[in-house]
Amino acid sequence: MKRLLLSLVIVLSFAQAANALLFVRLTGMQDINYTGWVIGNGAITSSQDVCVYSTLALGSPYAITVTGSGGFNLVSGTNNLAYTITWDDSGPGSLGSHPINLTSGVKVQNLQNANFNLFHDDCSVEGMNARLTFSITQAAMMAAPAGTYTGTLTILLSQT
Repeated sequence: MKRLLLSLVIVLSFAQAANALLFVRLTGMQDINYTGWVIGNGAITSSQDVCVYSTLALGSPYAITVTGSGGFNLVSGTNNLAYTITWDDSGPGSLGSHPINLTSGVKVQNLQNANFNLFHDDCSVEGMNARLTFSITQAAMMAAPAGTYTGTLTILLSQT
């Protein structure tokens, strides 16, 4: 029986422009672990609704750069398992309606839906305002040799 164990560690970092008072927070993000995939299980998709908070004025754009260790590939020894990442900042009530396909290390700018509530920087009032989705196709899972595949995903939020 072919078994695959997957683990993706999420690392967050924030950039601050020179001479700018910028505070950005991303909450709700968790590591992605998937154990016990066997033939016939199909594709893997894992979505996380998160809160992007910024001290920039309401509606001010922010940017995201997502970088995977080895690109968007999980690794087991010399074997790679490709995955895709999408980001959707459609805002509360609309998440999933406008996903953006990301490329490892490429900045996506002019995202608009950061939370700006000075009293609730965790989106507890407005609701989660962004969604990260991790996916591996069934074909990629079928082609991957059995093993434990790991990787690190680094998320950098910054001003546009």
